[in-house]
Amino acid sequence: MNKTCGKDKKHSGAAKGSSLRISRKRYDVYAHNVIEEIFFEWDGRSSGLERSISCLPEPVELDKVLGELMKTVADEDNISFMRLAERWPYIAGDHARHLSPVKLSGGVLYLKASNSMVLNEMSMPFKRKKMCEKINREAGSNFCSEIRILPPG
Repeated sequence: MNKTCGKDKKHSGAAKGSSLRISRKRYDVYAHNVIEEIFFEWDGRSSGLERSISCLPEPVELDKVLGELMKTVADEDNISFMRLAERWPYIAGDHARHLSPVKLSGGVLYLKASNSMVLNEMSMPFKRKKMCEKINREAGSNFCSEIRILPPG
């Protein structure tokens, strides 16, 4: 018996692995046949794969798709809000720990209070107006027309 590292050469890992390898071309043919069988079962015709491929839309350039997506997702309020959220600690100063921006809609900035004490403090109109003025200085003159404070929770 021929032995390699205490194992029978006939059952070594190299012999096992090599018997399981198939060529890429053979694999592609096998995969194509499996897909054909699936379409045949589904559609009842052997030409299901070719017919399905012919129904696919023409390729589209990625920048066009992303451009259209950005038009629908990133309207002006969303972009402005993202910029504000990025700079929030600088803009809000000490309040940044207790107030977090939630949304901007039509010039109204919604902030969430971390606790009821902050909610009470920011319920005073002059505090909200002062913060709105600071935000407009930092983010743009017409960015914020009003601030509404949302309760914690």
